[in-house]
Amino acid sequence: CELFLNNTSTIEQCEHTMEFHKGKDSTCTVKGTIPYYQCSKCKKVFKDINGKEEVSQSSDLKLDLIDHSYLHHEPTESNCSVPGNVEYYECTICHGLFSDKNGTN
Repeated sequence: CELFLNNTSTIEQCEHTMEFHKGKDSTCTVKGTIPYYQCSKCKKVFKDINGKEEVSQSSDLKLDLIDHSYLHHEPTESNCSVPGNVEYYECTICHGLFSDKNGTN
């Protein structure tokens, strides 16, 4: 623990009181986070409950995005009662629509 000034301007060492924060899974559009602990007194963030692995940047908590999961839609003809559509791909996670199977357009 590091030393800090308390309200009476004396130096104290923090005896961490850890609060657990659940991790959050990544999606194809939003990065998730790993589970972590935060001291309710000094507000420092750690990867472990014992306060040995401090997290210096919030980016160290982030997980990578996962890949889109594509569902292929065949082109359909339009008629007087149903509009048609061109061939396209839909992500089954974020429901984004793409004109190519790589999700670049």
